[in-house]
Amino acid sequence: MKLGKVDATEETGLGSRFEVKGYPTLKFFIGGDAIEYNGPREKDGILNWLRKKTQPSTTLLSDSESIEKAKTDNEAVGVFFGGEDSEEFGLW
Repeated sequence: MKLGKVDATEETGLGSRFEVKGYPTLKFFIGGDAIEYNGPREKDGILNWLRKKTQPSTTLLSDSESIEKAKTDNEAVGVFFGGEDSEEFGLW
């Protein structure tokens, strides 16, 4: 991950291109598409948001306790019934 800082009061073209309307503005880019950050303006809040954006899209839940925790945390939970050595398991 790379972090960049731009002074949009000097780089007005860049600020206009990415629709910067106020300061500070934080944007996260995935494949060239910008996602604007609207969370807390302190280090921990920003880092937590970045971790969520960069973590793996799936997590192996190997027991019923971890599945129940994921359900109570309001996470999307898909359950695959089969062995880890099956061809279908690799699709996840």
